[in-house]
Parts: sequence; structure tokens; C-alpha cells
Amino acid sequence: LSGGQRKRVSIAQVLALHPKLLLMDEPFASLDAIVRRYITDDLLWLVKREEATVLMVTHDLEEAVLVADRVVLLSNGPRAHIKSVYDVPTALRKDRAHARENAEMPRLVKRIWDDLSEEITLPRSRPHKVASVA
Repeated sequence: LSGGQRKRVSIAQVLALHPKLLLMDEPFASLDAIVRRYITDDLLWLVKREEATVLMVTHDLEEAVLVADRVVLLSNGPRAHIKSVYDVPTALRKDRAHARENAEMPRLVKRIWDDLSEEITLPRSRPHKVASVA
């Protein structure tokens, strides 16, 4: 089985137990973009059919907005706490198949990114010495 097929099987195995809550940690991280999109669509369809709640951890902001009713942003570090909560607009939730084409999608992703970027501390780059060759 391919990676995508294995992922579908593992999701189906869990949903066969009819859980009310499904915990997923970076479930699609190892999949390429095309397979990820199909698997995400499958997951959304199955979760809706089973009326299950999914708590998903992801670092992919677009994925979070596409699959969630609500995005919870945690602060950075060992003492992480809830930094912000974003409700995904109804227009995006009702038509997930076309959410990427909706103008609200990039606006929400940008709001989350702006909030997230406050948490990111990158090392300051130092000027590089440039050698000239004559």
C-alpha cells in the first residue's frame, strides 16, 4: 500500500469504532500535497458522517483553516498556553471544496500567521564577509 492508502486504512480503522473524539497529531505531514488533499476530503466526509469531533495538531496553517471549525493557536515553549482562538467563517466551513477560492481564507491564514510570527524567534543573521577575487 502507498502512504496515502495506509493513511486511509488507519483512519477507517479508527472510525470503525465510532469514536466521539478523534485525536490526530500531524496526520498528513508525510503525504505529498495531492494525496494530502484527497485524504483531507475523505477525513472530512467520514467525520461528518460519524458525527465525530477531531482534535488535530498541525503546523500547516492552511490545513488548519481548511479542516477546522475553530483554530487554536498555542504559545511557544514548554509552558505553552492558548494564545488565540479563531473561529473559521461559516462560508469556509459550508463549502470546504471551494474554500481555497474564497477571499476569507487568505485573510484568516494571514491573521493567524501574523499572530504566530510574534512567537517565532529566529537567530539574527550576521553580515557575511564577501571575498573578492581579482
